[in-house]
Amino acid sequence: MGYDDILYEAGEGIARLTLNRPGVGNRLRGHTYEEILMALGEAERDAAVGVVIISGTGGVFSVGEDMLATEDFGPGEMRSHLKLIAQLTVAIRNLGKPLIAEVRGPCLGAANQLQLLCDITLASQDAIFGQTASRGGEIPFLWGAQMLPRTAGEKRAREICFLSREYTAEEARGMQFINEVHLSKDLSYVVDEMCREVLSLSPASLRMVSASINYGFDLHLSAIFHACDFIPLMMEEREKLGEVEAPAPGPSEVFNYESFDYRVEGMAAVITFRGSEKNGIYLAEFIDALRRAEADNNARAVVITSSGEFFFGDLCPADQGKEGRRLEIKSWIMAAATIRNMGKPVIAAINGRASGVGHQLHLLCDLTLSSECAVFCQDEGCRGDAPSLWGSQLLARNIGERKAREISLMGSEVSAEEALHMRLINAVIPHGDLMVEVDQWCREIAKLDPVAVGLAKTSLNYGSDLSYPAIWQGREISALMGK
Repeated sequence: MGYDDILYEAGEGIARLTLNRPGVGNRLRGHTYEEILMALGEAERDAAVGVVIISGTGGVFSVGEDMLATEDFGPGEMRSHLKLIAQLTVAIRNLGKPLIAEVRGPCLGAANQLQLLCDITLASQDAIFGQTASRGGEIPFLWGAQMLPRTAGEKRAREICFLSREYTAEEARGMQFINEVHLSKDLSYVVDEMCREVLSLSPASLRMVSASINYGFDLHLSAIFHACDFIPLMMEEREKLGEVEAPAPGPSEVFNYESFDYRVEGMAAVITFRGSEKNGIYLAEFIDALRRAEADNNARAVVITSSGEFFFGDLCPADQGKEGRRLEIKSWIMAAATIRNMGKPVIAAINGRASGVGHQLHLLCDLTLSSECAVFCQDEGCRGDAPSLWGSQLLARNIGERKAREISLMGSEVSAEEALHMRLINAVIPHGDLMVEVDQWCREIAKLDPVAVGLAKTSLNYGSDLSYPAIWQGREISALMGK
């Protein structure tokens, strides 16, 4: 079978699929997706093929989607195009034979999502990875928003998708969304050796293992098809509204609540707790401030921070008995849902101790920046309570099951550097520079398309939102414990 946009060959048990549009950086277009789909079907039908490699010509994996190919698409044509891509993702996930991405040079946008779909990714030292969708008013719906939280952790996934930054191969390996990095001259040899290792294994076992590993991810499949409708609708809205530009920084607005301060300054709404361990917040006020921030079009991000040594203290009032506790937790769940469903990034800026409910609050935020003296601790178990307000669910998605259990069961304290290493936070900043750096992140966010960022957040939330029933169960358990 002849192809235009790819090269395909099979021999000695290995099928090689090479993206072949060197004049345009191996950009992906509808015809490319169709040919990848056909080539994968050919590899699946060939009983002699036991493993598939996907790579790119000219020292480039792919610089991403070919936007020129879709620039004249109306919403209907775009919907059909996206459903073709969704069909390809299903074919990749159900190939039943290991698919290895061999990445050299740029691997950006849709191409990065393509390598995420592969079972294993081996990269050269000059490879560059990134999700660039929010620069162009799109969202990484092709499994990027669904798989990155499971591979890189929730915090890193949001940073990658919101900010459209580019990362070296070593950085990508450090974030755990690729497997290995090798010298460019050695990469093909290493890939071939891995293929030979795969071919020595049982094909039936590999197929069953792949299906089992895929199961958790495949619960996200409906989100892929939802995105096929989201993106054309976004196109229609943009046609009505015109191009969206970042607002000029407005004058500072200040609102004084009972237990925290609220101000809009520059590109962000900033909620500042007053920092005492015993001085928590009145949840009704907190929810009101969050909704105020969401409604303010000049605030492209929301920052939650503290003026003292504690990021967040107890809730107020502290003790109302079991029924009072139940109502209190219900209010907290509403505050948490407001943060999760807000159509703009929420940044936790931590300059002290984040423990208990405060630790769960930072987990709920999209991004966390901390000073070098910050300390993190999920210590409810040591106090006869349980981290039922997203703590158990989001902690595991950020740092993995084993570490999450260790921290929650033992109440271990974690330094800022340790938290960064285990993907619990995004960055560690010198103490005096924390809010300056937060402001820079907010300005970076303000340059991006707010509709795309909001939809990316919705997609990123999907997996963790499957945990909602556990949150309500936790409410009842915590109330019954009398805490």
